[in-house]
Amino acid sequence: MKFNIISDRGTSFLVTTPALVFLLGGMLLALRLNAPLMAGLCFFFLLLGILCRYWASKAMQDVTIQMECSRTRLFPGQETTIRYEVENKKLLPLVWLELSQNGPEKGCLVPDEAFEAYHPPYQGNPNESPPFLRQSFSFIGSYQSLQVDSVWQARRRGLYLIDQLVARSGDGFGLAQGNQPLPAQNLPTLAVYPRQVDV
Repeated sequence: MKFNIISDRGTSFLVTTPALVFLLGGMLLALRLNAPLMAGLCFFFLLLGILCRYWASKAMQDVTIQMECSRTRLFPGQETTIRYEVENKKLLPLVWLELSQNGPEKGCLVPDEAFEAYHPPYQGNPNESPPFLRQSFSFIGSYQSLQVDSVWQARRRGLYLIDQLVARSGDGFGLAQGNQPLPAQNLPTLAVYPRQVDV
């Protein structure tokens, strides 16, 4: 799966290609002008930028994410549990991890408080579409896995098609990050039926 370095949220200018070229040029110029302190400073930030960029490019490799739902058919007032299982199958640890998914249409389901609602900048008018939901985790070690259960409550009739689940991670300094989408065929669809009425 292709790994994308993203710049829309949290990536520092220090790890961009123009900044790294600028630092390299500054280091060479400082050496030419016999300014070792300036050359050392440029070299430090150049090395830091390259290290963070490399770390971010490798962070999501060999990471698998599975999503399971205990009940996919509900009536208003009932609850279901969605389990997220993240497995890091490499030596490089995940210092931080963020899972982001599309929110339910018309509020048919409400997640627990572990989620934060937000509108990505590319989504358009926030009033016309449901917010995205994200939750963050800290430190998943080498060759370790993490299971997190989230309780969702059905509120009103509707269909919740989870068609976008994206994992995001990066370097330990928070300067560079990348993302990995989970294939849509592995995501559950939840249905909330109309409230039962006695006749």
